[in-house]
Amino acid sequence: MISHNAVGITEEDRADARLIWDFHQLNHELRPCSAAIALGSLDLGVAATTADLYRAGMFPTVVFTGDSSAATKDRFPGAKRCITASTL
Repeated sequence: MISHNAVGITEEDRADARLIWDFHQLNHELRPCSAAIALGSLDLGVAATTADLYRAGMFPTVVFTGDSSAATKDRFPGAKRCITASTL
């Protein structure tokens, strides 16, 4: 259940989030590869970014993971992999 008495984000929370964010930034240079794997996500930006990179010729093959979830099954009645693949 969601609490409606939530406390705002503290500076310590922000610092902790920044630490985690920075840790995950690998700063790799993009370069062409033989295939891409787009990990399933509720964020359709993953599919859009994958499609942009595909169209830019970064890889000829894409494998999308995931499926519809309880949160997306009504919004996306088909399998998520089919919907995100249609973005290409």
